[in-house]
Amino acid sequence: MADAAALKFTLTATTGLMGAPTFRCNGVLKPGGAVEVENAEITQALPPPHGVTPITGPSGRWGNDIFNNQENLGIIITGGVASPPAQVVMRVECGFQFPEKGALKAGETLKGRGSFPNQGQPMEDVPAELKLS
Repeated sequence: MADAAALKFTLTATTGLMGAPTFRCNGVLKPGGAVEVENAEITQALPPPHGVTPITGPSGRWGNDIFNNQENLGIIITGGVASPPAQVVMRVECGFQFPEKGALKAGETLKGRGSFPNQGQPMEDVPAELKLS
């Protein structure tokens, strides 16, 4: 389980393949399970305006009970993405799991897996990295 202190984090998820979409998120894991998201986006090596998809109004939650698996730390980030051409904002949910070995500490990096949507297509079981500071 996590320490009582808030921890800054950077979460990145990508297949590592050239041109593949990448999910990036920065924020703070707060005591009690809230996630304060500073920035969340999905990027891909595509010509503008398609290369960066910001996730608007992001929020989240975290803990060992997110995915009914007490052995893993779960993080869920939700928000909206504008879908062209009408720029209709669609709700998105991105979920990640990391093996946890005790209290979280600043300076720690956890490796796990997760999923996120990319232009309506699910990116599932993608390698993810959670850096804590």
